[in-house]
Amino acid sequence: MKRKAFLVDDELLAIKELNWMLLDFKNIEVVGSANSSQDAINEINELRPDLVFMDINIPEKNGFEIIDSLDYFPDIIFTTAYDEYAIKAFEINAIDYLLKPIGRDRLIKAISKLGKAPLNSNSLLFIKDQDKMKFIEIEKITWIESIGNYVKIYHQQGSDMIYKTLNSMETKLQDVGFFRANRKEMINIHFIQSVVKSDSNWKVILTDGNQVILSQRQATKFISIYRI
Repeated sequence: MKRKAFLVDDELLAIKELNWMLLDFKNIEVVGSANSSQDAINEINELRPDLVFMDINIPEKNGFEIIDSLDYFPDIIFTTAYDEYAIKAFEINAIDYLLKPIGRDRLIKAISKLGKAPLNSNSLLFIKDQDKMKFIEIEKITWIESIGNYVKIYHQQGSDMIYKTLNSMETKLQDVGFFRANRKEMINIHFIQSVVKSDSNWKVILTDGNQVILSQRQATKFISIYRI
């Protein structure tokens, strides 16, 4: 299946060159490009590509501010002439960080990271904690809560915030035991202690003591999947 890609760079020549390089990738379809921040925001929100190649030094709003202005979170591959933003790029879980001039082999490596098999229970999630970076074992995550453009991840060692949407986390984790409980929360079914009826709702009680309400729609789905 082809991934729709969008290119953002303030240099038209750079857009043209990257577009030309991507013609060799049969799994990538470039659906648009922009060389200004506002055009990028408007067109990405309208076209909703799966992947954005994002330059960082864009006039008016930089690449990070453009991402922050989107109403959803596509996969991001940064393309820039500067290496000082790499840590910040991976803080928001970018797919890759390409330094200009972009070599073909390096581009192949970046694109090969797309469409990987679903994460398994031994996979790690990259987290930036203040001035430190760490990894969390996905199998130790109990539940995830959406807070604006961030998600708060609750795990056996505490909790962490990352710049990601709940929808993107659901895409990554739904095949490894995570279930979307409602619009704001997702749970790891391996940490469910019990599911009880509470007034007109179903309530999930987790082993850490937290309680999550299943929306009416998701309660029906949960029961249909897990009822014996």
